[in-house]
Formats: sequence, structure tokens, C-alpha cells
Amino acid sequence: MKKKIIIIGAGLCGLTAAFFLKKNHTDFSVVEKEKVVGGNSKTLSKKGYFFDLTGHALHLSNEEVRSFIFGELKLKDSFNLVSRNSVVYINGTFIPYPFQYNLYGLAKEYRDKAIIDFLEARYTKNELKPSKYATFYEYSISTLGTTITSLFMQPYNEKLWACSTNELGIDWMGKFVPQPDIGKILNGAFSSSDNQREGYNASFYYPREGGIGLIAEVLNKELLDEIICSSEVTAIDLEKRKVIINGKREYQYDILMNTMPLNLFLRLSNRNEEYFKLDPTFTIIDAFIISIPPNRMPYTWVYLPSREYQSYRIGNFSQFSPSLPRKRDLLYVEVSRNSKNSDKKTSYTSVLDEVSEVTRTLKKDMYLISSFSINPGYVVYNLRRKEVLDGILAALWSKYGVISTGRYGGWKYDSMEGAIKDGIDAAKVIRDRVKGVENEVAY
Repeated sequence: MKKKIIIIGAGLCGLTAAFFLKKNHTDFSVVEKEKVVGGNSKTLSKKGYFFDLTGHALHLSNEEVRSFIFGELKLKDSFNLVSRNSVVYINGTFIPYPFQYNLYGLAKEYRDKAIIDFLEARYTKNELKPSKYATFYEYSISTLGTTITSLFMQPYNEKLWACSTNELGIDWMGKFVPQPDIGKILNGAFSSSDNQREGYNASFYYPREGGIGLIAEVLNKELLDEIICSSEVTAIDLEKRKVIINGKREYQYDILMNTMPLNLFLRLSNRNEEYFKLDPTFTIIDAFIISIPPNRMPYTWVYLPSREYQSYRIGNFSQFSPSLPRKRDLLYVEVSRNSKNSDKKTSYTSVLDEVSEVTRTLKKDMYLISSFSINPGYVVYNLRRKEVLDGILAALWSKYGVISTGRYGGWKYDSMEGAIKDGIDAAKVIRDRVKGVENEVAY
């Protein structure tokens, strides 16, 4: 079968691009290996509960994405704006998030040391700009000081990324780790303030009914005839511009849009040299969906930086939407492991004590609803990633007409909003090439 455009993957990025290509009357097909669309942004149902593949919050800081969700898809009345109510759990104490802006929650000796260390780091002469630090650890020590780094920034990020912060680059930070504000750090060290409203995710949109899978469901209805589910790409011939589905069926294409994990794409297309250059380390997230009695955890999510806990975050779906079951609260618990060092899945029993302690709930009152692994979870930003990645992505487009984009196709750390924006941008680039207009792809 010959198609002008083939899109691999029916997650938010692929679905968004397909929506705009259809709007422009462009010939395409979307191939998706799962039976249902949505990728990691789908909503599941089990034992009377609805839940997402852990916490998915929609941030609409980009006007194009906002216009797409609320205008093109007509979903404005389907979403509520939710205020984040998150904390950091340290030494049995819940400290409001962001941690560095709420140091008043620490014991006096730690608080005072954190302030002194921060001021010393702040005013020690340093010729490096924030964007020039080599590692995340170096950045954190140099901008926040040793105490804030050792209590939260280092242990939490080492649990999240499942690697040393001395091996973690900084080009993932962007909006996720804003530059610290000295006034807010000092004010928040001595009194409670409105600092909880800081950060890119201080508020977010979530469906009034059901889960975050609503977006993919609406797109699926718009694109039903163009999506081929249960179709796994098993080989890619870049020279002949064709993909093989389920080991037998061939699709010829002019342009290929890839949103599957880039490491897998390189392997399937026999680009082994580029695969090893990329050093595609990633995390695997073991997740547990747990039902507990109501009102035991009044937070949207809790960060667990301490190394004595396996979990790095516990979230409460019941705080996301009033439509989700209210007779009991529904939690998601996340544990991260490195793809290079661990293939042993975390057991439910090993996180029970942690959930019991944080929520003050007896283990006999907790019920496991579901467990699964997200693989890959987060792309680990090693120190050579950007240099190698940019070359690979540019070569795929210029030589083979492949635009590899989205959270996994672009091999990056990003949000749902970022995936949707990547889909919008990819559709523009594809549309222009179909029309004979050559554009550079901005990775």
C-alpha cells in the first residue's frame, strides 16, 4: 500500500499532526501498535475506577495548543482549571512545594543552614551562566547551595532519573526548573506565603468527567478512518522508504513521521551506529494504582526525595477531578529504575509501607487496583545527548524524509502540551514539503 504520509504512533503528537493533515486534505495513515489510541495519555478503567497512566496534567501556556484544545476540538467546557496542592515529604513533615520557596517548614537548624548556603552560592563569584553548567549537580550546588541540593534537588532527581546528578545534563530543565528568586527564598524561609503558586504546573487543566484520555478519544473520532490499530512496525527500510507492519504488510511512503521511541526506531531501521552514539539510556517507571479510604491524602501529589523510600512521587487522582470515584481515594505511586541497570520490576508489597506512612493508612485498608510499567518512562539526558541527537534527527529528515518528533520520537523530556505542539509543528513542516516548500525542522 502506498501513502504520501505515514505516521507511526497514535499518541497525542501523532494524533495532533494527523488532525491538521486531514484538515489540509493530505493523504496519510496512522499506524498504532496498541488496540486503542492515546499512548501514555490514555485513561483506563478497572474495578469501577478510572485512572490515567499516572499523573497527566494539561498545561496550556502555548496559545496554539490552547486554541487547538479549546477551539478546534471544542473542549473548553469539558475541562476544569485545577490548582496544584503539592508537598515534599521530609523527615515525617509535609513541606509545601516548591521546596526552596518554603524552607520555613524545615527544622530551624536546617533552615538556617539552607539560607546561608544559598546566599554563599548566590554571591560567590562565578563566571558561569546557568546555561553553561555541565551537570545538574553542578548547577544545583552553584545556584541553590549544598543544603537545598542535598535535602531535595539531588536525591529527588536521582530517584526520578535513576542516575547520578553528576551524569545528568541540564538541557532538560527549561520551564521545569526555573531560576531561583532570592526574595521568594528568603521570604519563604520565615513564613508561609503564596509561593505554592510558583512553577509551570501551579495550575493545570483536567477533564470534568473521566480522565485525561478524553483528548485522544475526541481525536480518534475525528480520524477514525485514517488510524490503523493493532499494527506494530517491525522493520523500516529508509532507502526504499517503506515500513513493514506486523512482519508482513508493507507501506510505501513519501514522508514518514515517527513518534515511537527513537532508540527503537534506529534499531528497526538498522541504524546501529547512530543508536550507540545516542547512548539511549532511559528510565522505566513501575506504577501502582491504589485505593485508600477517603480524605487520607489531601494533596494532588507528594514528592518523596529521601532515599529510604523507593517511590519518588505519590499522587491522588481524586484531587484531579470531582468526577473520579469519591467513596475512596485513588492514588498513583511511581518508582523509577534505570534501563541499563535494572530489569527487575518493583513489587507492590515493597511500596506498601511507604504509602501507609505518607497517607497514615493501615495496609489492610489499601487495595491494589492495577500495576503496570511505563517503558520507556523518562529519557535520561546524558552529557552528549544534544550534540548527537540533533545530528541524527537532522540527517533522518534531510536524507530520508523522516521527521522524528514528540516526547519519544524526539527523545526528550516533555509534557502533553509539548507533544501536542510538536504535532502541530510537524504537520506544518510536512504540509510545506508536500507543497514543495523546503523548511528546516526546528528540533
